[in-house]
Amino acid sequence: MSTLLQENRKTLFLALPLIAGQLSQMLLGLTDTLMVGRVGTVDLAAAAFGNALLHLPFSFAIGLSIAVSIQVAHWFGSGQRASAGEALRNGLIISVLLAVALMALVAGSVPLLGYLDPPEEVLAIVPPYLYWIGFSFLAMVPTMVIKSFAEAQSEPWMVLWIQLGGVLLNIGLNAIFIFGHFGVPAMGLTGAGVATCLARFITLGALFYYL
Repeated sequence: MSTLLQENRKTLFLALPLIAGQLSQMLLGLTDTLMVGRVGTVDLAAAAFGNALLHLPFSFAIGLSIAVSIQVAHWFGSGQRASAGEALRNGLIISVLLAVALMALVAGSVPLLGYLDPPEEVLAIVPPYLYWIGFSFLAMVPTMVIKSFAEAQSEPWMVLWIQLGGVLLNIGLNAIFIFGHFGVPAMGLTGAGVATCLARFITLGALFYYL
């Protein structure tokens, strides 16, 4: 029984930061929606509409990160650290290519949004937000690959703290760009996209520094 409890504690110790790390990615979109809601109902509806369209690209990024995690865990478990590092490098290269493809997917979908029959006022303001979030995939997808690399080596905590720091940074940047502070004009929903994009690139930079 004591062995079982010990193993369960180990599993929970590893699982908790993994769960929190996934939630931190969702929190970026959630904080955008909550803070944009203070601007007005149109911006809130546009944020919800835009974020609903981003689930598919996010799923592609998750799939790549899982593939990298499996490879890294295999090589790391067999003591071949060099091969684990090579899996990370290959994953980062693929992540950039995937991010470019997802950017193109998002940009290409913008002219088709009218077929979903959203209100005209929503359709008028959602494209810039989607463009900024699409550009942020260049940071988001590599971030998820690095996160998986660390998790596969049972070292998820530092990555989690960096990601949570990114969420807090996003909240601060949202306040600046959505509502207008420090000489920055109020940008509403577009400002949320700018803030999320900046937060993701800064988070990626912090992860590279950690590596």
